[in-house]
Amino acid sequence: MMIYVDNLLQGSDTPEEAIFKAEVARDLLKEGDMNLRMFQSNCSAVNEHFENTDTATKLLGINWNLEEDQFIIGWPKVDKCPSTKRELLSFTATPFDPLQILSPCLVHLKLLVHSYPNKCHLVLRWCCSYIFFSKVRESQILRS
Repeated sequence: MMIYVDNLLQGSDTPEEAIFKAEVARDLLKEGDMNLRMFQSNCSAVNEHFENTDTATKLLGINWNLEEDQFIIGWPKVDKCPSTKRELLSFTATPFDPLQILSPCLVHLKLLVHSYPNKCHLVLRWCCSYIFFSKVRESQILRS
């Protein structure tokens, strides 16, 4: 079990176990005068029990599609090819990715900036990568 600010994340093998764990967590936190008020699950039976009708939510700042059980990490829209190191570094810092799922792509871009001190070479290399990043708008990761 992990508690992060106002989120409680726990796993269960069955809907009954999930409901039981949620009720136990609610009772434990109630003893400390904390109100655990919202429950969301990728299981429709658990959501029905807690009268949750949401199909999507955020978990640790990451969009979570409850029906498909996928995390969705958005990539910034690329309108034009960054032409300076500053613009390229700004682009690499844009996605919010606390789980570091996009790190392999970001490392590539950061290495690209450091490898080419000459602006012409940097722009040429970046334009090759730009084609890939302009097509990748949203990454969907199955949670299971």
